[in-house]
Amino acid sequence: MYNRLDSERKDAIQQSAKDLDWKIREWTFINCWHMNESDAMWKLYFKSDVEIAIQSTFNHLCNSFSNVEEGICIGKVNYIDYEIDGMHNNRHILSPFVYKRKEFAHERELRAVMMKFPHYETVHDYNRKSFDCGVHVRVNLEELIDTIYIAPTAPAWTVELVKLMLIKYELGHKKVLQSSLIEKPSF
Repeated sequence: MYNRLDSERKDAIQQSAKDLDWKIREWTFINCWHMNESDAMWKLYFKSDVEIAIQSTFNHLCNSFSNVEEGICIGKVNYIDYEIDGMHNNRHILSPFVYKRKEFAHERELRAVMMKFPHYETVHDYNRKSFDCGVHVRVNLEELIDTIYIAPTAPAWTVELVKLMLIKYELGHKKVLQSSLIEKPSF
């Protein structure tokens, strides 16, 4: 049927598909995790000395989202050469969001991916940006947090401040450690 359409209609269909691809990107939200602490992680993803990272397990991460209405898919990122490899399991709408170029394979990333559709009052609202900068997702912090790590270069007071915040939110029993990456090796 598509082959019988004139070129103008084919172009319109192709443009609509491209527009939808961009809207899907706009409606998709990604939370990135790493399997272990690394110097690269602190340098690439944090912009100041006063930063924290949450240590969790895969099961705790999954369970922390149990009350989220929108489905959240969690999985390891697949690093591929887009010129050679195809995306496997590309039938799911979120599949493209767990693939990255192989040049980023050193990240060994785990992603929590969620799609949130905006509510439009009129068809004209479709062209406005749906979300300013991310969405708020309620997670079960008791389930999520195993340990909180403070940046290796953070001032000593940061540990105490984080402990006070945890007490305020009834999470004072959670472990808080300053990253040991700044320490000299013992050999």
